[in-house]
Amino acid sequence: MDLPLFSNVRKALRMRFDADRDEDEVFYDISMAVDSKLFPNKEAAASSGDLDSSMMLDSGEIADTGSDYEDQGDDQLNVFGEHPVGGFMEDLRKCKIIFMIGGPGSGKGTQCEKLVEKYGFTHFSTGELLRRELSSDSERSRLIRDTMERGDLVPPGILLELLREAMAASLHHTTGFLIDGYPREVKQGEEFGRRIGDPHLVICMDCSADTMTNRLRQRSQSSPDRSSSATVAKRLEAYHRASIPVIAYYEAKARLQKINAEGTPEEVFLQLCTAIDSIF
Repeated sequence: MDLPLFSNVRKALRMRFDADRDEDEVFYDISMAVDSKLFPNKEAAASSGDLDSSMMLDSGEIADTGSDYEDQGDDQLNVFGEHPVGGFMEDLRKCKIIFMIGGPGSGKGTQCEKLVEKYGFTHFSTGELLRRELSSDSERSRLIRDTMERGDLVPPGILLELLREAMAASLHHTTGFLIDGYPREVKQGEEFGRRIGDPHLVICMDCSADTMTNRLRQRSQSSPDRSSSATVAKRLEAYHRASIPVIAYYEAKARLQKINAEGTPEEVFLQLCTAIDSIF
């Protein structure tokens, strides 16, 4: 039998999403929700209030215990075992790593599907990796749930370990990795570079706020609350606030390629192919 405190916390952690929308839009909402609950990410935490209140089944606050796991990330990464580093890194060098950055309405989800079909990439979204982990009965999923129920922050190394494991499992039957929804902040990118390696290419779907707003409104006509000017503006603001430092970081490393995402899906796809072909 649950104690009242933990029962209330579990209620507060349950969230509902309108899935009758574009995949890119649904993924963005899930990613922001996961970030606000799991990660010590200042940008995500600041934007957690941008999520529509209709997503919550029950209202409630998660107590902030003040715990800071950022310094424990290195230890946490090794709790569940390491793959042989030498073999992993040797095989990984044969594959390309591409990060995809894009706001809601930029067409990122559609383009990822097309790129996977053309190039044979393995596509990872951090939101999906976390969803799968939380639905399992692993020791790690229990750690995540227990940490969330205490109101603490999950160590950032866990997400990196999920990515690393997924990449290791796909190494021998892929041409490369297309990763979206990561990194959420510069520190995550730095850690990825240190433990796995810098991406060969970081694609930024460059799209104006007006264009993304119009696309989101068209997709959300059946959900007036989701297409309101205030709601859309908050979502775009949250994206820009989180992405600007990450974009600047990879631009300084000469890894960034901006794609004009204003055109038709076909026009955008041709630009993406040109950018990706340049790294092969």
